[in-house]
This record gives sequence, structure tokens and C-alpha cells, in this order.
Amino acid sequence: MARDYPEAIPRPVLAAAAALVAFSIGITAIARFAPHDPPAPLPMNGSARALRFADLDGGRVEVRDAASGIVLTLLQPGEGGFVRATLRSLVRERRRQGVGDQSPFEVAVLSPSHVVLADPSTGRQVPLEAFGPTNAAAFAKFVRAPVIPPTEAPWKTP
Repeated sequence: MARDYPEAIPRPVLAAAAALVAFSIGITAIARFAPHDPPAPLPMNGSARALRFADLDGGRVEVRDAASGIVLTLLQPGEGGFVRATLRSLVRERRRQGVGDQSPFEVAVLSPSHVVLADPSTGRQVPLEAFGPTNAAAFAKFVRAPVIPPTEAPWKTP
């Protein structure tokens, strides 16, 4: 004894949904794997600084001026959460592309409301103002930071 059940979803609707999913996956794959031109270099209308970041023992992060090699600041554990997270994503991209850490990161303050973190080795640029003025200021302070001679660094003990 066979019962006749009506279809819950008509076949043309299922076919259209399947086609939409296949189209979405196809477009995403094309965008992901297609070659891209590197982004244009940062327009240096404001101030900029090349920086190197180094993880130290105990969860500290050292921020150095790349040109002079002098330490600008030392982030203690629990400080600079946005800085740490943003750098992790850029370092992850470097590893994914097989790029080493030879080249420094660049932070540019193009205007009071436009701060950009760039990785010249991968071509990735992060417009920091998109994360709010407090987070953009977390990086902008490195551009404006005076160079502290090693003997005057506040975290050094005499």
C-alpha cells in the first residue's frame, strides 16, 4: 500500500538553491586563487615609520624602529591586545605565503583619521581606523614615539 505524499519543497526550488550554492563556491574560488596585482604603495602625505616587532620571554613584545634598531617601547603581557592580534594576522599571512620576517612592517599616519599598517613583503594593508580611533591610535603612537636611548629605557634596570 503506497501513500501519495506531496513534495515538501518543489524540485525547481531545490535546483535553483543548488545552482546558487555552486555559483557562490565558484566565484569564491576564482577570487581566492586568481592572481592579484599588489596594492599601490602607501601615499606618504603624513608621517610613517618602519617597525620591527619581536616576541620576548614572558609574553612581552618589543617594538623597534627598523631604521635605527632602537627600541621604541616594550609591551608587557596583557598590554596591546589589538596590536598583538593585528600583527598575528599579518605574520600568519607571511607564513602562508612563505615569506620570512626580513622586511619590517610600516605604519603610516596619513591624516589624523587615517592610519594604515602595511606589510611590504605580502602587499597587505590594514586600514586601522576601521577598528575605531582607539585601536588606530595604538599603532599611531609608534610613529610619533621618540627614540629612547637604551640607557634611558624605562623598563631597563640600572
